[in-house]
Amino acid sequence: MIASNRLPVQVTVSDAGAIDLTPSAGGLVNALRGVATPFTWVGWPGAVVPAAAQAELADRLAADRLEPVFLEQADEAGFYGRICNDTIWPLFHDFVGRMSFTDAAWERYVDVNRRFAEQLAARSAHGARVWVHDFHLMLVPAALRELRPDLSIGFFLHIPFPSTEIFQLLPSREEVLLGLLGADQVGFHTSEYARHFRSSCLDVLGIDSGPDGIGHGGRVVGIGADPIGIDVAHFQDVLGRPETAAMVDELAARYRGQRLVLGVERLDYSKGVPQKLRAFERFLEDDPARAETTTLLQVLVPSRLESADYRELRAEIEQESARINGRFGRPGRTPVECLHRSVSPAELVALYRRADVMAVTPLRDGMNLVAQEFVLCQTAAPKLPGRARGVLLLSEFAGAAQVLPGALLVNPWDTADLAARLVEALELAPAERCRRLALMSGAVRRLAAPRWAEGCLDRLAQPEPVAGTRL
Repeated sequence: MIASNRLPVQVTVSDAGAIDLTPSAGGLVNALRGVATPFTWVGWPGAVVPAAAQAELADRLAADRLEPVFLEQADEAGFYGRICNDTIWPLFHDFVGRMSFTDAAWERYVDVNRRFAEQLAARSAHGARVWVHDFHLMLVPAALRELRPDLSIGFFLHIPFPSTEIFQLLPSREEVLLGLLGADQVGFHTSEYARHFRSSCLDVLGIDSGPDGIGHGGRVVGIGADPIGIDVAHFQDVLGRPETAAMVDELAARYRGQRLVLGVERLDYSKGVPQKLRAFERFLEDDPARAETTTLLQVLVPSRLESADYRELRAEIEQESARINGRFGRPGRTPVECLHRSVSPAELVALYRRADVMAVTPLRDGMNLVAQEFVLCQTAAPKLPGRARGVLLLSEFAGAAQVLPGALLVNPWDTADLAARLVEALELAPAERCRRLALMSGAVRRLAAPRWAEGCLDRLAQPEPVAGTRL
C-alpha cells in the first residue's frame, strides 16, 4: 500500500457532474513507475467530488488500483492550504518568517491524517507493507499502528527536515515526532536530515538514538538516508524521440553564438529565482559586453497561483527580468528570457541538452531532481549534438549537493559568489566539463528511481528495521 497526499491522477468535476481523469506527473509518480511489486495507491483525487459522484469515481479508480480519500473544501483549505503550505512547508525549508499556524487548521490536519489511516487500515491485508509519503501525512504512521499493529509501516519525507532549533518552533512538534515514530522505517534524502530528526527526538521528546535507529514503544524505528533518483528509462526514451531531435536543432539555431544559462524551477520562494536574477545582473555589471553573448533562460512552472504570495513572487520575478533587460538589453536582444509555463518532455530534454550552464540554486531543497535530469540529458544520448558540454551550478543547500560530486557548489544567498561561480562555470575547460559530467552521470544512474523505491520497500519487508543508505 502506498499513501500520499495526491493520487497520480488529476480529477476534474464539471458543473454538470461529469468526471474527467488525467494522469499527473511528479517525482514520486516517476519513482514508482518502474516498481515491480504490485501496490494500491491511497490519496486525495485533487478535487472536491460531490457525494453523489463518489461511488462512481471510486469504481473507476479501483480499476487502476487507486483508492480515493475524499476531502471537502474546508479540509483542503485547513489541511493543505494552511498547515501544509503555510506552516510545515516554510518552516521545514527554514523560512521561519513565512510560517503561520492556527489551532483550527491543525485540527483539520489531524482529522485528515486520521481519515487516511482509517482508509489504509480498512484496505490493507494482514501483514501488508504500507509506505506513507511526505509532510502532508506525518501523523499517519502512529494512527495506523494503533489501528493495525500487524502492518509493516514505512514513511519517507521528500522535503528537508530542519535543524532542531527551527523544528522546535512548531507548536505541534511533539505530535509530529510521535506520529513519525509510529513507523518501522523513517526515510530521508540525506544523512543531514536524518541527523536533524534524531536531534529533535532527543531535544523535544528526550529520546536518545543511535545513528541508524531510535527505540520507541518497545520497538526500534529504523532511520535511513535514501536519496531519490529520476526515472532514467523515461528520459532515455524522450532523448531518442524524433521531436526531441527537432527541438535540439531548433534551440541550436535560436541560440547560435550564445552561451545559454538555464534555470528550470517550479514557482516557489524556496527556489531562489530572484536571488539568481540579481546574481546574473551582477555578472552583467562586471562586464556589460556579456549581455551580447550570454542568455539566462528561466523556465517557471506555474504553481499555487491561487495564493497571493505566489502571485506576488511571479510579479517580482517578471519585474526583475524586465528591469535587467531594460539596463542591458537592446532592440532584438534581451539577456534574460522568462517562460512562465509548463514545457513538453521533448522541449525540456532539449533545453537540458543545449544549456552551457544549468543553474540550480534553491535557497533550500529536499533533493532537486532537475539537477539529475540535466546530467543525464547531457550524457545519455551520443547521437544528439551537444553531448557533454554543460556545467551544473548547484546550491549547497539542495539535497542533490550531497550526491552529485561533479557540481560547482555555490551559496545562493551570496550574490557576488554566485556571479563569480557563473563566470567559472562558463569558462571551465572542455576536458574538466567532461570529467565532472562523467562523475555525476555514474551517480545519477546509481540513484535511479526504481532502485530507490525497491530498496526502501525491501527494507520494509525485513523482520527487524534496518538502516537505509549511509551517505
